[in-house]
Amino acid sequence: MLVIDLLGVGFAGSAALGLFVTLQKLVRQKGGQIIFCNVDPMVFEVFRISKLDSMFVFVTDRAEGLTMAARLDSNAEANGSPTSEPTTPAPPGPGPSRNSDNDGLLRRHRRRKL
Repeated sequence: MLVIDLLGVGFAGSAALGLFVTLQKLVRQKGGQIIFCNVDPMVFEVFRISKLDSMFVFVTDRAEGLTMAARLDSNAEANGSPTSEPTTPAPPGPGPSRNSDNDGLLRRHRRRKL
């Protein structure tokens, strides 16, 4: 099991995503799972837009990540098999929306043009 704490990381580019995908393949070959914690909402959005959010497990903080890793590891040992795909918990909330009044950027842009 691998817990990656992204505390303080505010940006994830394509190079980082590519490395995480490669790392995930290596970890899964060993029967493990990558668990991300303390993921900034903007970074999670990059995972989501890239359709990589379903490939990883996201939890809110390090303690929860370590607890999940220990549970998955003990389940794998008890079953005598590689770790099965865990149910992905809900990702960290995106925080307050910049357009929380349900007014999209495009709509706002169109209004200014009129």
